[in-house]
Amino acid sequence: MNGPPEDGDPSPQGRTDLAWQRTCVTFAAVSAGVLKIDPPAGLPLIAVTAAVWAVGTRPAAVRPRRRALRFVAATVLLTALLALAVALSAAGLPHTLRS
Repeated sequence: MNGPPEDGDPSPQGRTDLAWQRTCVTFAAVSAGVLKIDPPAGLPLIAVTAAVWAVGTRPAAVRPRRRALRFVAATVLLTALLALAVALSAAGLPHTLRS
């Protein structure tokens, strides 16, 4: 049961590449959701998604590990805060429209 996975690359580099891909897909999904609710807030997130993808798809030998991790950590934090702000403001819209 604890053997290498049957599909995919079992190497540490393969798992790291897969993690970067999942991060990029997550950014794209959050960006699309925010873009649907609040286009002015979503457009910068699309640019951030492209930047995260560019950092994540660089070869590991070229990608400075600490800088890349700091960049992604900062963008995750800022994206989460922006998504929270958009969600909270969108949650209040139906109540203000009814008044």
